[in-house]
Formats: sequence, C-alpha cells, structure tokens
Amino acid sequence: MQMFSTKKLSQLLTYPFKAEDANKKILIGSLFVLAGFIIPIIPFFFVLGYATKISKRITSGDGKLTLPEWKDWDILFKDGARLFGIYLVYSLPAIIVFGVGFILYFGSIIPVTINESSGLAVVSILFGMSALFLSIGVGLLLSLVESIFLPSAIMHAIQKESFAAGFQIKQWWTIFRNNLAGFVVAFIFMFGLTYLLYFAVVISIYTFILAIISPFLSAFLGFYLVLIIFPLMAQAYYEGNDHLETKQEDLS
Repeated sequence: MQMFSTKKLSQLLTYPFKAEDANKKILIGSLFVLAGFIIPIIPFFFVLGYATKISKRITSGDGKLTLPEWKDWDILFKDGARLFGIYLVYSLPAIIVFGVGFILYFGSIIPVTINESSGLAVVSILFGMSALFLSIGVGLLLSLVESIFLPSAIMHAIQKESFAAGFQIKQWWTIFRNNLAGFVVAFIFMFGLTYLLYFAVVISIYTFILAIISPFLSAFLGFYLVLIIFPLMAQAYYEGNDHLETKQEDLS
C-alpha cells in the first residue's frame, strides 16, 4: 500500500479529525491526558497504548492514517506500560544528572542556615550553584541526544512487540542510520509543534476566558501532539527499515 510521506504534513495534521467517530475518540484520549494531571502515570499508559496501535499499522507496512477504536483496554495498558518503561530507562542518565545537581545545591544551603557570614557558607553556596547549573546543562544535552535517538528505539519495540527490543541498539541504530534524514525531520517537526502548542497554552493562561478552560485545552493539545508525533516517528522507522531490507536483498 502507498505510505503517507513525511512531506505530506497537511494530511498528517488533519487525519485525526477525518476519522470515523473522531470527536468521540479524541475526547476519550483528551480525558485520559486530563486525568494524568491528577493521577500520576497510569492514565498515560492508555494514551501510549493507543499511540502504539496507530504506530504499529505504519511500521508493519499498512500505512493507513486513522484513529482506531478505544477497546482491548488490557492490551492498551500493557503496550503503554512497555513504552513508558523504555522512556524511563533511556531518561535515567538525564534524571540522575538533574537529581545530583539539585541534591548538591540544596545540600550547599545547610552551611548558610548554620552561619550566614562564614566563609564556608559562601564557598558552599557557590559550589552548590555551580553544580546546579552544570547539571542543568549536561542534563539538557543528554535529553536532546535522547530525543533524537529514542524514536527509533521506541518504534523498534512497537514493531517487535517487545520491551527488550527497545534496547537492541545495534538493530534500531542500523534502521536509524538508514533513514537519518527522516528521523531528523521527525525530531525538528516534533520540537517545533511542541513549542507552538506550548505557546498556545501559555497564551490561553493569560487570557481571562481561556484561562478557565486551559487545563482542557492542554489535555486536547497534548493528545493531539501524540496523534501527530507517533505516526511521524513510525513513518521514519518504516522507511529506514525498508531501506535496510532493500540493501540486504541486493547483497543476497
């Protein structure tokens, strides 16, 4: 079947609203995101599981952009938990760096509370602030690197339906390398769209009327972002895998 192209962004941006029962499906997803603002983590498992359903059709070669039905809740939960686990593991280096920086910073305040005028207090707070700023810089760099490479790992896990597949670095790295341009486009588009939607939410907060509905707007835009980013990443993975299989056929 003909796959959608990453160049046809208009189709990508509008497909959620053209699906059958689109309003109902988008509402359910948005409510899960909204629930995630109150209940930690668990609601997002279902959102990620739903995104897995959409992505799997593309990575498997179907290529049809549509919103599936909200059903098979146990599978949605399991698939979402798998993706969340992979995200968490790859995020650990940045989390640890941020954590160490904040611990050192708050630890450096202790001498200040004991004796504000001591030289030790001054040295301690300077050390703490330096450690904090350094950890933020290194953590942001690690997060950036993670954002570039993680989509290929995530999509590999979706395609193989395996948690371990997300860490088969040699396999998903080859796919990433074979469609570097596609993954870069996905990253740039993801970053740009995320910034625009975040800007829209910030503007709404400072608007009296929209401020009342800003949590609901945030939930809708958050779910919409998932519906756009995951197919884009899945398409990049599919094209990279297709290029790899073509090369292997040529060599055999």
